[in-house]
Amino acid sequence: MSRKLISFLGALPIAVTLILTLAILLCIATFYESLYGTEAVQHSIYHSIGFGLLLILIGINVTCAALKKYPWKIHQVGFLITHLGIITLVGGSFISFYYGIDGRIALSPGESKNSIELSQKTVTLALHDSNKAYEIPLSVGPYVYEKELIHIATNDASTFVVDRFFPFAQPTEAMIEDPSSDFEAIELYLKSSRFEQSLWLLMNREGRVSASLGPAEITFKKVKHLKFSIPSPSSLATLHLTLEKQHDTLTLTKKDIGKILPLKNPAFRIHIKKFYSDAIVEGKKLKNRSEAFTNPALEFDILGPKGPERYVVFSLFPEFSNLHHQSSQYKAQSSLEVSDQPGRVGSLEIALDSKGKLYYHATSSRGKIQNTVILGKAYPTGWMDTTFQVKTFYKGARQQVGYMPIQVKDPNNPKVASALHFTFKDAQGQAHEDWLSFYETKSFVLNGKNYHASFMPQLLPLTFSLHLNKFNIGKDPGTKNPASYESHVTLLDKEKAQSDHKISMNEPLTHRSLTFYQSSYQTDEQGNPTATILSVGYDPGRPFKYGGSILMVFGILLLFFFRKAYIQLYQQVIKNKERNNEKTFAKTLKDTPSPI
Repeated sequence: MSRKLISFLGALPIAVTLILTLAILLCIATFYESLYGTEAVQHSIYHSIGFGLLLILIGINVTCAALKKYPWKIHQVGFLITHLGIITLVGGSFISFYYGIDGRIALSPGESKNSIELSQKTVTLALHDSNKAYEIPLSVGPYVYEKELIHIATNDASTFVVDRFFPFAQPTEAMIEDPSSDFEAIELYLKSSRFEQSLWLLMNREGRVSASLGPAEITFKKVKHLKFSIPSPSSLATLHLTLEKQHDTLTLTKKDIGKILPLKNPAFRIHIKKFYSDAIVEGKKLKNRSEAFTNPALEFDILGPKGPERYVVFSLFPEFSNLHHQSSQYKAQSSLEVSDQPGRVGSLEIALDSKGKLYYHATSSRGKIQNTVILGKAYPTGWMDTTFQVKTFYKGARQQVGYMPIQVKDPNNPKVASALHFTFKDAQGQAHEDWLSFYETKSFVLNGKNYHASFMPQLLPLTFSLHLNKFNIGKDPGTKNPASYESHVTLLDKEKAQSDHKISMNEPLTHRSLTFYQSSYQTDEQGNPTATILSVGYDPGRPFKYGGSILMVFGILLLFFFRKAYIQLYQQVIKNKERNNEKTFAKTLKDTPSPI
């Protein structure tokens, strides 16, 4: 390198420009971190190519500034040591960036782990049938992306594309029509002078789904009969019975318990044995747990030509009532309707019959209302001025779970997970798309092949494991605020003896160059701790950064506080050297013979 180039690169104006740029950038980074969090400033500034290039230019400038002084003088020692410290500090920063480890490990009491989670997120596609897996890092920072981020082409001509990423995502649910689904769905719209609310109800395998709206209950169910029964004020329940293609509707009161009642078919009668408001099974026997209408059930016998046959019908679980239908003598079908339950101000039932027609039955303190349902038409419920309408009806539907991006108050503790959207398309063109939240794995099948997609942190395996024995939290006296927390762990290393350690806020554990710090903890809904979170760090550049800092301080002290002493020492050395030169010259003259 020519001396002119060294002088140019080590020039003072360039040094001032670089230092001012660094100072401005650090100020911006401080405000940026307070607004958007640590992950954002790390991704956008500290780990950016521009910031790394700036540090390299500072290192080159400092090196050239020292080289252009060569050959160095003794009074330049402070200057050289300071510049050497800066170079060492910058070099240590690069070593930490490229070779350092920054992760965490979460442990529940009694749990052991031999790996740590790194801050790097990864997306993995596993082909279960061929035992192949594709793992791609996702480095996007805490920013919303709605474009292609990852594209994986597999060996069997399939493609896996990640096209959306939300750093802070809130789950959303949408009801979509699906002709292949066996479950119906309705969209209800309720309106009064005080509120408006839309509500979806998706049928389940039991043929009955309910939702609460304040003290009222809304139910969507399947029925075989076109008419609703209207229980009397003293009624317990209404029994719907189908026996040899004849339908009976029996409104039962407390007086009917224990009685034998006639049916439409004169060959049969029914014996109402017992009504349970809250049925449970204990010792293979049905018992009533409480008087609350939690799990209503009815026990009865059908008396026919082949003798009596016992039945139990549950209001909330009608499928349980007919499990023995195939082995039954009479093959009776039954369902139990309990409309007036204590504690309910009102109820609204939307019924779907076998022909696909909708009906409604509303009860309130004013009485009961029932009618057929026309889509989009408003009907009174009897709950003051509240009306309802069925806006949408799907004969086949399914719930589609999605995510939407949200803003969080504290980006460093968002309390919501990240989410991404992916689309997988196989070689035959069949596609599957879905969402993945962070720490989630989903499986799907296309053309008979099994696939697994996951969104996880990158894991770093360890040669040892940590076992959490217990986790303690100390709180400030008289408050519930945590003052300290500590983890009692057992270190399991095959090459070393097993040992117990305490990791607290001021007592980290160091093993095999890894340092474990007590960072935080997880709690359940009641605030009880469920897991400890340990930060794990490994910084091979730390000795260089510490050494560089010490050199800088020492060099600055020499440069500013001992400069006069250095100059005096230098002048004294020069004088001694000149004096020695004079003595040597005089001696030489003395020893030299005069010419004759």
